[in-house]
Amino acid sequence: MALDECARCGKPFDRIRMPVCMECVPEEEADYARVREVLRNHKDLKADEVAEAADVTLACVMRMLNQGEIEHPESLAPVVC
Repeated sequence: MALDECARCGKPFDRIRMPVCMECVPEEEADYARVREVLRNHKDLKADEVAEAADVTLACVMRMLNQGEIEHPESLAPVVC
C-alpha cells in the first residue's frame, strides 16, 4: 500500500486501487455512473462536455480515462486551451 492524497477531498489515505479515500468512494462511484450514462446517450462528446452533462468535474472524467474506467479515446481527447 502506498500513502496517497485523495483526489476528491485531499486527505491522506492508504491507496489500494482507487485514487479516492474510502469516505469518498460512494460519491466517486455515483459520478462514474453519471458519466457512463452520459456516454451511453452521447458518444460524440468531448471530455469537458461529458463533465458538464454529467455534472462532475473535468478532473473526475480524466481520472476515469486514466484508470481505464471508460474508453473513448477520440471524443474524450483532452481539452486544448
